[in-house]
Amino acid sequence: MKKIYTIKKRIIKTFLPIFSLLAFVLISKISAIGFAYGADAEKKASRSGIKTCMDKIVYDTINTFPMDLAKIITDYAFYSAPTKLKRSLDTKLYLIRDTVELDNDLMAIISANGLHILNLKTEELAQVTDAPKGYVSKVSNNGLLVFNDFNDQDKTGKMIIWNANTRKAVAIVPSKEEHPEMAISADGNFMAILENGKDDTNAKVDILNLKTNKIVNSIQLNNKISNSANTRLNITADGMLVAANSKSVEVYGMHSGKILQTIKENNFMNTRLQVLSNSKVATVGIDSEDYRPIVQIYDVKSGEIIKKFKGHQHDITSLQVLPDGQIVSSAESRSQHTFGGEILIWNPEKNKDDDVRSLENTTDIINNVIVLKDGGLISSTRSGVMKIWE
Repeated sequence: MKKIYTIKKRIIKTFLPIFSLLAFVLISKISAIGFAYGADAEKKASRSGIKTCMDKIVYDTINTFPMDLAKIITDYAFYSAPTKLKRSLDTKLYLIRDTVELDNDLMAIISANGLHILNLKTEELAQVTDAPKGYVSKVSNNGLLVFNDFNDQDKTGKMIIWNANTRKAVAIVPSKEEHPEMAISADGNFMAILENGKDDTNAKVDILNLKTNKIVNSIQLNNKISNSANTRLNITADGMLVAANSKSVEVYGMHSGKILQTIKENNFMNTRLQVLSNSKVATVGIDSEDYRPIVQIYDVKSGEIIKKFKGHQHDITSLQVLPDGQIVSSAESRSQHTFGGEILIWNPEKNKDDDVRSLENTTDIINNVIVLKDGGLISSTRSGVMKIWE
């Protein structure tokens, strides 16, 4: 695993009080701004946590004390994006499509061979035999997996939200689609589920409380949505629901159901939606002008497009944000009828698309890239090779 640079004890002892004071001032300012916005737009918005602060520093909770915040600032002030390969593991699994970091150096791997648990220390791989029945439709960074047991003939089924750390079901809800679109909040307390209506005007999103296993809100989407295949959902840490398709990006209060922002789109379709911070989201699609893959970053409060990135030539397979605010994206690469994969790291604050660092360019298609809790990366290929970057 990638190790974050640490400070010597003497330096910590000297500067920790300063960091504490700065952190206290910083969180006070951020809280004031956040609460002012929330009061107008979303009175019932959840303040369970701030995922990213000032797009640079990652926080676990809005209620963190100054001393804890100083430690977080100390850690990430010395963070550097992954630059080299630490090790490579051949899992022998075919078509790895999702990976989830678990507790105790374990990794859940979803592939065509089923669900497996990999021990990153011993490199032992074991198939999970006690998992629920069904197709894994969604994974979450907090270790939650959604199994969709759907019968296409009678159009009935159920979704089991399963905690891969505890090996226990968290919630069970009826399933109405074979491949439903959904999103799980960063704290693991809520899940948004898109439900298509009988026509294009009746699409809605149900908000499920995973603690009580009850639907606490149903949000009628303004935009016409033909099916969930071209719509993506995500939830910000401060309780905003983001729905994106080829027509617009819409932002709702997850608890109030009120629409807060509508941003017009120019993509043919959105294949991915990533929350970068409480105020910024990124969508991935195909640009309508030159038909190249495009990443568009939006300020969900102002509705403005902040950045358009066209660094990839072919389908983007993964999009993640690093602790320092940089973006890591993977995509297919093609050369003389040969398919491969590439990983790029770029800074959304920069104005030029050529200010990009290539982490890897391989002859194997990269299906998935995730950011580890310590700031490192793990990439997974179609042939089952996993690489750890530091």
